[in-house]
Amino acid sequence: DWALDGTLEVDHGDVSLRSGRHGRPHAIGRASYSTWLAMLRHELHPSVAVATGRLRGRGIGRVIVNRDLIDSMLDVFRTIPVDA
Repeated sequence: DWALDGTLEVDHGDVSLRSGRHGRPHAIGRASYSTWLAMLRHELHPSVAVATGRLRGRGIGRVIVNRDLIDSMLDVFRTIPVDA
């Protein structure tokens, strides 16, 4: 289910993740499956993925500059089981 779309919501510091598209996003990030796996496994930081063009999207620049937010988001992403 997570391979196609997921919605990450940040509301006053609370971060949640749901499968599928929900609401109107302020930022959209797109990357290959292997890039997402590398970020989930701590092998690639999102800021490096953006700098190298592996992670792109609308509004992603506003998100990527907040390292604490990115780290919180990664903690939530890492709750998704991966089999690869």
